[in-house]
Amino acid sequence: MKNAAGHVPGLAVVLVGDRKDSQSYVRFKVKGCEEVGIKSLLAELPRNCTEDEVVDSVSRFNEDPSVHGVLVQLPLPQ
Repeated sequence: MKNAAGHVPGLAVVLVGDRKDSQSYVRFKVKGCEEVGIKSLLAELPRNCTEDEVVDSVSRFNEDPSVHGVLVQLPLPQ
């Protein structure tokens, strides 16, 4: 895609909490991105963060022109 479109696609992930299964799933996403030349960004938030902190992370990624997709890893803590 870099050659065809002139830029590297970017995927951002928001991970909330410390669930081992979610951490593992996100690691595989990051590794997959690296293997195919996609830029990956990760925001790791504590389990006790507020909803506003999650929304702020998504908003920051949304404003970043190098990010073409944002994934919020589920499940989210209450």
